[in-house]
Amino acid sequence: MIDCVNITWRNGFGNQLFQYALGRLIAQENNLQLTYSENLGRGCSLSLLDYKFIKEDIDITKLKSDIHSIKHQINYDGDVIYDNLENPKTYENYIDEIKSWFEPIEKTNLNDLVIHIRRGDNGDNINTSVQWYTYVMDKINYDNVYIVTDEPNHKDILFLIEKTNAKVFSEIDIIDRGEDKNYVNEIIKDFNFIRSFDKILFSNSTFGWWASLLSDASEIYFNSDWQLRHKNGRVQLGKTNYKNWRGYSETYN
Repeated sequence: MIDCVNITWRNGFGNQLFQYALGRLIAQENNLQLTYSENLGRGCSLSLLDYKFIKEDIDITKLKSDIHSIKHQINYDGDVIYDNLENPKTYENYIDEIKSWFEPIEKTNLNDLVIHIRRGDNGDNINTSVQWYTYVMDKINYDNVYIVTDEPNHKDILFLIEKTNAKVFSEIDIIDRGEDKNYVNEIIKDFNFIRSFDKILFSNSTFGWWASLLSDASEIYFNSDWQLRHKNGRVQLGKTNYKNWRGYSETYN
């Protein structure tokens, strides 16, 4: 039997990057093989393999019950999401190593600002207010504004277009995560577009967090409250304290 760290893919692209990163780090530290379950978990229609962001049998191997013995299971059960899976301290000493796992994107936009606005299937108790974006934007020097979002026709996006003359890069509304399978190319295109900027602003999205981490941006701005009204504020990502990252609270008023 081969001892392994196994991932059961769960939720969307950003959440799965946390699963992959934690699983790979544990596997490397303990000299274990990294595997994944064929069946997808709740809230999941695709895996990182479907996005071609990682490669079969190079980065990860399908779990075979007659070959593998699971020593660690990476999922979103219990307190693991708060204690180490989506906790920036878990990754702070491995940032350069993690970046080396993925194909780099050249930083080509130095003077403009890209904003990632996560809406879609998020509820009002999770979404960051549009006023927070404008509050933080007032503190940034930039020429033009570009918006990446999963809901380009939302009223908040239209408000920012009118206020800042922003250009919306995204073309597709993805309200339901089950629709991701229809828009793989668009999702990766949005992700890599964010990575090409030197100035990034995002709210409380794991998609935006990972696009920022896997960029070479020198200015990264984010919501330090993260999801203040969700899970009693237990999600840790608002405490990210990496070089070039600056958090702003939603409670600035």
